[in-house]
Amino acid sequence: MVIAIIAVLAALAVPAVTRALDSSKRAACVSNLSVLGKAFHLYTAEQGTFPQNTDAITQTNLQPQEWLFDLKPYLGGKS
Repeated sequence: MVIAIIAVLAALAVPAVTRALDSSKRAACVSNLSVLGKAFHLYTAEQGTFPQNTDAITQTNLQPQEWLFDLKPYLGGKS
């Protein structure tokens, strides 16, 4: 009987824990997107242009993450 009660409680707890983990991941993602949006806004306000990948314009050495280096000073944290 005790084992059955423990099994029922575990069956009820697992979905709740899963929802809590999903919710925390979603909150972290929203926070990261907010920080990126603010970094883009600050960069654009100071530079007068949106960060661009210069290699993509010339179609030579494509580095899709190159714009991230331009935003690094605006992302906070250690340099």
